[in-house]
Amino acid sequence: MHRLGSTWPVHRRPIHPQPYHQIVRFVKRQAWGVLKPESIKPDTPTFHVNNLLLDLDSEAAQNVRQFHPDIDGEPEHRLAKRRRQRLVRSDRIEKFQMASQIEKLNFDNMVADRLYAWHINDLDIAHQALRGFKKKNHSTAQQATATATATATATATATATANMDMNTRETAIEPPRIMARGEKTRASFQDLGLQWNGIPEHAARDPTRLITYMLHKQKEAQDRASTILSDHLLDHSLSALIRRQTSFIKLQRIVRFLLEAPNGAQLVSKLSGEIGETSLELAHREQSVSLQSDLASEALVFCNDVVLNLLEQGLPVEKRLWVPGLHLAVANSAFSAARMYLAAGLRSGSSIRDMDDSLLGVLDSLIDSLKAIDTSHGHTPLGPVLSPPQRRAAIFSFLTGSQINGRHSPFSIHSMMQSLESSDYKAFSRYVELLGELGALRTLWHIYQQLARTLQPESSGRPSLNEHVGMPPSIPDRVVNAFLRIARNVTAGHISPRNYRQENLSGKFEEDCQKDLETISRAAVPWYGGRQPVEVTPDPLFVQKVYKAFGNPQITESMRMLRRLLGETTGTALEHVVQNTRS
Repeated sequence: MHRLGSTWPVHRRPIHPQPYHQIVRFVKRQAWGVLKPESIKPDTPTFHVNNLLLDLDSEAAQNVRQFHPDIDGEPEHRLAKRRRQRLVRSDRIEKFQMASQIEKLNFDNMVADRLYAWHINDLDIAHQALRGFKKKNHSTAQQATATATATATATATATATANMDMNTRETAIEPPRIMARGEKTRASFQDLGLQWNGIPEHAARDPTRLITYMLHKQKEAQDRASTILSDHLLDHSLSALIRRQTSFIKLQRIVRFLLEAPNGAQLVSKLSGEIGETSLELAHREQSVSLQSDLASEALVFCNDVVLNLLEQGLPVEKRLWVPGLHLAVANSAFSAARMYLAAGLRSGSSIRDMDDSLLGVLDSLIDSLKAIDTSHGHTPLGPVLSPPQRRAAIFSFLTGSQINGRHSPFSIHSMMQSLESSDYKAFSRYVELLGELGALRTLWHIYQQLARTLQPESSGRPSLNEHVGMPPSIPDRVVNAFLRIARNVTAGHISPRNYRQENLSGKFEEDCQKDLETISRAAVPWYGGRQPVEVTPDPLFVQKVYKAFGNPQITESMRMLRRLLGETTGTALEHVVQNTRS
């Protein structure tokens, strides 16, 4: 045994024929001679103390900063991290449950009346036929290529495989082709659609059987839809289905499916009132939530599709559909569509008495649109915004029915006022205000004459308009205000006084409206420097002159008097402008 603390690697004398000192020398030279002293020292880590180290358990230690709540914040609870994780998990669960409830409600609404059972159109059949033809050609080409390859391979390896037993020969199996992600998605979507349409899986693999099944299911769906739509109890259930829709897209899906179904247009005509009210309500609701400006245009496009389908088939349109469509068209400055809704209303027998507050709302929207002409520009979802003169001309054409091509449309606001009564002067007041803002002096004279004939008929057929007896008190005041608006536009340079020359008068409503339309469409930037318009307060004598001028039954004499008054008013206004400029 060696002594304690010795560096010998052996503990006892080995049993070996060599001498002991040779073994010890060999071990020391080979084992310990190559080791360095540093390698046998223990590896002790070195700690570096940071002055900004924060340790709440040793605040009194040296080089440890004291805890400060303003810098370090309040220490949170030991279970705060777990609570945050649970909160995120519960939020995800709540969102998933809400989404699943919405999807379940959507599915229940779709299948409630069995209208969404199966729906296959001709385009789906043609798509599957072309898909089967392409698949057949592809499989034929693959089969020919595989046959040629197999023949060449068999010829080359005939000698090597001659001694193989036919019973134990293994057949080579072609590895399955890995589908791309997009191709797999399309294939799964097509298979899912076929499964929803009641086509079995074995028929979907064969193009001939697939098209046969699709034709059969299409005929079955048409027969089922015709029997369902003929049921009288369906009206109430569909009305409830339309009213409980919470999304504008879902309402579009239901209505468009009904329009494509057999005898579905008649059902849409019956439910046009519910469709109009629901679409307008959903458009306002979604726009107030999402603050998107194109929702009103989407609602207008949807109402246009429904009304055009019904008018094409000669079916009536309820007031609750064409009145909201009219409001949406005016709000989007789509006056061609607004004229279409007026045509639908007039064909259904509506008049100003039936519209009551609806026409007043349309006229108020026109006034707001006219005031915002100079500030609105750019593009809308329906197209580019027209220039200010073009928009003024479009508003005037919608009011009177005059068109820029020289034709006169019977569907306009003026045609809705043909059944005017003495209690309906509110609509006429707004109508007169719009004409004055547009500068339609000739049309304003015709409207005043028509109003006088309606309210003051005489036996001679010619009303006495020197005194506005029998008129509501607001009508003459509105006429004077309209004339002052025309004078204001003249002082601002939007209208030239030369547009009201006497040789441009005919005495016929359509021709004079056409002259006013040309005047409005030519009005552009200020033509003499763009002075600011000046408001002139008329005196009682001036008001009586305006009454007398409009009351003259001869349009030539009336326009001469009005032109003289217009020159006096604009001259006074221009003198005020010059004096203010000099001062």
